[in-house]
Amino acid sequence: QWGGSNEIGGSPRGGKTGLSLGEIMFITRWVYQPPSAGRRLTAIALGAAAATAAILIAAISGGSSLALESVPGLMVRGGLSGAAISAVVLAVFGIGLTYLGHSRHPGRFGLRRPDSFAFLAALPLTVLLAVVGGAWVAVAPGISINLVGTAIVLTAIVGIEALLRGALHGHLLRVFPVMMGSGRIFVSIPNLVSALVFACAVTACLLPPGWLTETIRGWWAVWFGAALILGLICGAVREWWRSLWAAVILHAASAIVAWIVLSYWL
Repeated sequence: QWGGSNEIGGSPRGGKTGLSLGEIMFITRWVYQPPSAGRRLTAIALGAAAATAAILIAAISGGSSLALESVPGLMVRGGLSGAAISAVVLAVFGIGLTYLGHSRHPGRFGLRRPDSFAFLAALPLTVLLAVVGGAWVAVAPGISINLVGTAIVLTAIVGIEALLRGALHGHLLRVFPVMMGSGRIFVSIPNLVSALVFACAVTACLLPPGWLTETIRGWWAVWFGAALILGLICGAVREWWRSLWAAVILHAASAIVAWIVLSYWL
């Protein structure tokens, strides 16, 4: 919010703009030096490749052979210990890259507390998508709802969200516009790219719910679609609230509720 006249603007009012100095400089640079198409395509390719490599390294660390017969389930076929190692490695990559980016470009990687928890209004929809398999829920033999299993799932969720909605999203934000908590609503390129990588990671690294494979003929497409939509919702929440932690909270809450439903009722 800016004061001054209606024609020329003026100094910030008491409430200020909510933007950091770095964000104001970034917006100004964007106006006078917009990124080229080549730079944008390069950013997508490099960002998606780096995120995919981190996910595959996490899967290998947990004992996966990356063989075709190991898909789906790259991160959970190794049982409890394999899933735990993969979750920790994923969290190290995600949090490390996000904080590294934040140290160089503060404000771009979503490391701020959400202003409100209104995003939890989307919880009924995201829980439904999670029950279909769209969330990072480790449905696999040897992994059950207890203290250890819950810690593994939450660690993996923090890791995948930090990697995709933090590091990858923040990297692409340099060259693509996103929603900023006001103005028009749209699906940004950073949101779309991170959601596509997320959907591929879910369908490659996890296992589908048993009820899905038993009742729906085209279960793979439904599974991928649920993960894609949930990823888009988490990305939109991250952009609108300008907070990575908003996406983490929504994803974690959806996964835990869905895990309980899948374990006891489906």
